[in-house]
Amino acid sequence: MYNPLATEAGDANRGGGACMGVKITRGSELAPSAFPVPKTYAYVGDEGPRNVPFMIVVGAEGPFAPSELIGIPATQATGPQPIFWVYGLGTSVHAASWSLTTGGTSVSGVKMVDSNAPASQAQYLYEVGWMVPPPLKPRTTYVANVVWEGSNGATTTQTVSFATSAAPNEVEVNPGSAAVEAYSRAPGGLMTLSNGRHTLTFLLIHTRRHSRLYHATVQTKHIPPGRWLACVASGGEATSYLFEERCVTIGIGHRYHGISILTHKCLLAPPWCARRPVEASG
Repeated sequence: MYNPLATEAGDANRGGGACMGVKITRGSELAPSAFPVPKTYAYVGDEGPRNVPFMIVVGAEGPFAPSELIGIPATQATGPQPIFWVYGLGTSVHAASWSLTTGGTSVSGVKMVDSNAPASQAQYLYEVGWMVPPPLKPRTTYVANVVWEGSNGATTTQTVSFATSAAPNEVEVNPGSAAVEAYSRAPGGLMTLSNGRHTLTFLLIHTRRHSRLYHATVQTKHIPPGRWLACVASGGEATSYLFEERCVTIGIGHRYHGISILTHKCLLAPPWCARRPVEASG
């Protein structure tokens, strides 16, 4: 459906299923005169070359998932699978060589799907190919380079650059009778306790007890009585994770029977108490 030569699109519903198709006229536009020099196109993601998912699971894609043609199950996670179109090299093309690099370092385990696929799928692979890398790093810029060879014996080089999306993040702040705890999936998170006059700040650290999360604990006996805004925040543009923040207003002391959750609303102005993902910019 992403083919750059598609001129029409339609949707069909039958037997409880829905399918979208596009019309591609295979004729004069594929003749040698239509592309006197090779022309390449690429699709890397819905947002173009930015915020490309660093890891995907294709799942139940029909008639096949590209990765299945090179022995990778559709249920196995891979990196993004950029689609490449090449015109002007004859009726079929294949990747003679390829690479995927970041910062001058090559990514290992990168495979290509092209017209060398099984004959039963050849009808889908005239002038198109897929790059199938392993899961990539979040918030990282990559450069894909492919040397294509066509059925007419000519070659051309295609270079595509893209940046991957941030990793998902989770944060939580949990007041208890004896302590206030905070958790974060991203490293470098901070828990703050503020009463409008003073702010206490604590760094979340990695512990064996919470092997997949970063954690901080503050015993309530060390917190002066009163109303406090307890927040945890982590991630952001300086990290590979989405920014997340979570706040809760608590009361500490005899007046509040030890510790009580008063409200999840803010005492202070935004961005306090906002729990929201912020996409990478740039």
